[in-house]
Amino acid sequence: MRISFDQHPSVIAGISERTDGSMIWGNKKPVDEIVKQNRDRFFQKQGVDPMRVVTGGVVHGQQVAIVDESMAGEYLLDTDALITNSENLFLTITAADCMPVYFFDPVTKSIGIAHAGWRGLIGGILERVVETMGDTYQSNPSDLLVQFGPHMHACHFEVGQEVAKQFSE
Repeated sequence: MRISFDQHPSVIAGISERTDGSMIWGNKKPVDEIVKQNRDRFFQKQGVDPMRVVTGGVVHGQQVAIVDESMAGEYLLDTDALITNSENLFLTITAADCMPVYFFDPVTKSIGIAHAGWRGLIGGILERVVETMGDTYQSNPSDLLVQFGPHMHACHFEVGQEVAKQFSE
């Protein structure tokens, strides 16, 4: 599934689907060979060289990695969000039922991606991405374009009181 930013067709976000095979690498190295093969096949199908992909290892935290060319092809441990201003460097996270959030700054040409589960949302992962893009690339929050990817909805999941009470009304 592709997600695009209106007025910016060169910036594309995407989601793999179950038919692409397991993409979950479990935030541990070495990466399972079957998962790596599934990921590589998926990226190649999209016209993306797997060696141009940087992957964050989801831990439901607030760690934002600033990614550059030297990290191309890497799997970064303990990272729930990635940002870069390197052209044609692809950022990925695993979302499953959590929400993938895509960021694009058309002024600075920087991008970001975040894994936003309830723990990350409470911890401020989205705010940290915006702050880190500002600190690193001088992105102005009012310039940022943000897209939300598919995620768990109320019809599929019931939030218990222990989670609900952590959010304000």
